[in-house]
This record gives sequence, C-alpha cells and structure tokens, in this order.
Amino acid sequence: ARASDLYCFSWKKPDLRRLTSDDALERYPAFAPSGVSIVYSRRKSRRESDSVYSLFRVGLNGGEPQPLYYSGGSDIHPCVCENGDAIIFVSKTETKSVLMKYDTRVKSSIVLHAATDSFFPLATDGGGIVFFDPLNGRRSLSGGLKP
Repeated sequence: ARASDLYCFSWKKPDLRRLTSDDALERYPAFAPSGVSIVYSRRKSRRESDSVYSLFRVGLNGGEPQPLYYSGGSDIHPCVCENGDAIIFVSKTETKSVLMKYDTRVKSSIVLHAATDSFFPLATDGGGIVFFDPLNGRRSLSGGLKP
C-alpha cells in the first residue's frame, strides 16, 4: 500500500477497500453527490519535479480509475456540483491559478474569470461556488455550477 492511494471505509460492515493501487500520486478526493464515485487529482509520478496533476474518477465499488480532464496546467481541488454534471477545480500554471468549470456532459471547460488566483472551491446547494481569494478572503459566485 502506498500513502497516497485512495481507500474507502464503510462504518457499517466495517470494511476498508483500496480504490487505487499504482505509482501515481492521488490527492484532493471529492465525493460525487450520487455517492458512487470519487473525483480526484492525480500526478503520474511521485517525483517532486513532476508537478502536473489531472482529474480522474474512480468508482467506490472498484474498477479502474478513469481520466476525466487535463487542462494543460495542474488541476487540483476538484468539487463536484450537486447534480454531478459539472466539476469546479483549480488549474495552476507557473504564473497563475484560475478556477475552472468542466461540464461532464458535453466534455468542455471554461475559466471562471471572476475567481482568478483563488483556491479551495466548494459547491453550494443552490448552484453557487464559495472559494478562497488570497487578497479578499472568502468569496462566492452565484450560479457558477448551473449548466
């Protein structure tokens, strides 16, 4: 077992299941609202010089992790909207960080320009986004997750 592999633990059974088992570095897991999968950031290797992460999805009942999205930057801190149709995440490059929205239905993405250099997005039940802006503290976007 590797320290960065993803596991799922059931309190009812109790049961611990390993969801990933490769040499990649898995971080920032986010449960899909349906409760059947996890979206997470994955780095191909454990070398510190390799800092590029992409988004993956793995089912809680097992199966192979599936690549979901790669922006060309380092895609971290995913957050799945309440209906599962969109994922909000941070895309980092050497010079900036932006919040992005990935539509899982049409497989397209957009930059949320109002949230440049922001981190730790969270979806709200009403379809908005709450995030941390290092210059202004906690902020929000209304309707940021609606298709």
